Amino acid sequence: MTPLIVSLALGIGAPALKEKATPEPMLVGEWVPESVTVGGRPSTPGSNRWAFRADGTYALYAQGARLDGGELTGDVGKAGGTLDLAGGNQGLTANLCRFRVDGDILTLAVGHNPAGRPADVEPGPKVTVWVMKRVKPEK
Repeated sequence: MTPLIVSLALGIGAPALKEKATPEPMLVGEWVPESVTVGGRPSTPGSNRWAFRADGTYALYAQGARLDGGELTGDVGKAGGTLDLAGGNQGLTANLCRFRVDGDILTLAVGHNPAGRPADVEPGPKVTVWVMKRVKPEK
């Protein structure tokens, strides 16, 4: 057999390549708080659930009822960076945030108005820091 025929024969018998699914951005999904620090002091996280969506929106729920939500912009597709939570039920123009995703753990630092964006995701006097765990979809 010629090399061309051999390569064609091997190509015909090879399994079809599957298209890789485009992964959701790192931040997209639902998250449940494990801890929260407000102004540098530990607080009770409550039974909230945060949802960050690929369509550029977010929502905050407590006991199944929507408490707040609006538009989000920033480094959503990355493992960390800046995030702006705009609009919302509270009528705020934007909450300026920093975040870090490490596997299934999200650390979200929200600056207290008018303090602006936190310098990092560490607790401090003018920041609320949420540490959340990703909610795994039920199979």
